[in-house]
Amino acid sequence: MGWALAAGLVGGAVAWWATARPERWGLERAVRPRWRVPLVGVAGAVLAVAVALGHPAGAVALWAAVLAAGADMVDRVIPHRWLAVMLAAAAVRLMSGSVAWAPDLVLAAALGAFFLLAHLVSRGGFGMGDVKLGVAMSLVLGWPAGFSAVVLGLLVGGLYGLGLVVARRATLQDGIPLGPFLTLGLAAAVLLSLSPVVGS
Repeated sequence: MGWALAAGLVGGAVAWWATARPERWGLERAVRPRWRVPLVGVAGAVLAVAVALGHPAGAVALWAAVLAAGADMVDRVIPHRWLAVMLAAAAVRLMSGSVAWAPDLVLAAALGAFFLLAHLVSRGGFGMGDVKLGVAMSLVLGWPAGFSAVVLGLLVGGLYGLGLVVARRATLQDGIPLGPFLTLGLAAAVLLSLSPVVGS
């Protein structure tokens, strides 16, 4: 528990430093959200809980995904720096020798192709950042948890978008930031231990 608490404090401190300036966070506009404090709190909390559950690679990936999701909500952009952190965590997991590479790489390729097709069909409504985030998630979680996490994120995001259309707050042509919903799926997989090999 001590390591989890320390990880949460360090993760929160780094998140606070990173979100202090747009260029550190990876934003394209000079914006600073009013909900920066809860975002940093969530980032630190999920890191601490995931470490306590014994998922170090998943914890780091989820921490980075939370910051990426925050950037997506603020500026509709998923910064490459947080994706790089997720991919580094995935590399540690894959190189641990406790998981099979082939199913995870096939899943990543399949999801990447699906997301890329969605990006082309939607004419940018489904951003390239969402494509990269989905692939990173699949590599962090592997099969089958990565697939379940992505499906959950897309399902919740789709229901949210449909709710906006029904409430006449958006149209079918309007895009929504999918980063927070994909991150929700990742959180479910890591924190609810849908994948016992995450971070092994």
